[in-house]
Amino acid sequence: MIIILIERVSVLKIVLAVSALFLSPITYSSVEHAPTQKVLDEAQDYLTVDPSYTLKLLGQVPNIESLPPALFVRLHIIALRAYVPTNQLDNMLNSLDALFSHSDEPYFIDNATAVLSGLGIWLRRNRYLEDSQVSLECAYELAHTDKQRFTLTNSLALVSRQLNEYEKAQDLYSRLLSLAEQNEQTSLFAMIHNNLGAIDLDLNQLKMLSNIFEFR
Repeated sequence: MIIILIERVSVLKIVLAVSALFLSPITYSSVEHAPTQKVLDEAQDYLTVDPSYTLKLLGQVPNIESLPPALFVRLHIIALRAYVPTNQLDNMLNSLDALFSHSDEPYFIDNATAVLSGLGIWLRRNRYLEDSQVSLECAYELAHTDKQRFTLTNSLALVSRQLNEYEKAQDLYSRLLSLAEQNEQTSLFAMIHNNLGAIDLDLNQLKMLSNIFEFR
C-alpha cells in the first residue's frame, strides 16, 4: 500500500475507502491480552515525555503478528507516533505498511486521523509534498479533537511553506494562533510568531532577489 503512495497515487482514494467501511465492534479476549494492553497503556503515556522509552516498551510485546487486530493496530499507531519525534523514517514506513494491511479493521477506521497524520509527515520528510498535503487535509477532515486539529494545522503550514505557498502558510499559522488563544495555550505563541516571522523573511528574500534580477 505504501509503495503505491510512494509512486504518487492519490492518498484520497484510501481515505474514501476507509470512510465507506462499516464499523463493527472491536473484540478480543481482554483477560488473555491484559498484559499487552497494560504495556500499550504505559507506552502511550510516555509518548510525549520520552518516545524512545515508548519504543522500548513496545519492544517487550511478544508475538506482535499474532495479536488481535485491534491490539496490532493500536501498537503500530503508538509506534508510528513515537517514530516521528525520533525521526525513524524506515520504521515509520514499516508501521504504515502494517497499518494499511489492516485498513478494514474498526480500530484503524476509528483512528484514521492518527494514521493519515503519520503518513503525511512521512511523505513530507521524504519530499512528497503534494501527497503529504492531501493526506494531512484528509486527516484534518477526520479529526475529532482540537488537539488533533492544532497538530494537523501546524503540519499543513509546514508543507505549504515548503511548497512556497506562503499566503496559505500564513493563513494556517494565523488560524493556529487563534486556536492557541481560544485554548489559552500561551506557551505556543512564540513558536507560531517565530514561524510567521520566518515566512516574512522568506518573502523579503524573494522580493530582494526579484529586485536584483529586475535591475540587471
